[in-house]
Amino acid sequence: MRPDARGSGAGVRLLARVAAIARERGCHQVAWVVLDWNQSAIEFYDRLGAKPDTGEWLGYTLGGEALGRLADTI
Repeated sequence: MRPDARGSGAGVRLLARVAAIARERGCHQVAWVVLDWNQSAIEFYDRLGAKPDTGEWLGYTLGGEALGRLADTI
């Protein structure tokens, strides 16, 4: 996302829709990766309740109650 677009809510809306689709399809989690130097993205994912893996590319998983909470925001 462009720096000037941060804080507009687009990222939350996008991931909320992904979470809702995942839940509708019976998925228990969604996963993605982020570079370990992308601190603003890492902080954003942490605020959503996602949990990081380790390594240069950080894998994130959003499941359980956090997936449901995000899906319920739309």
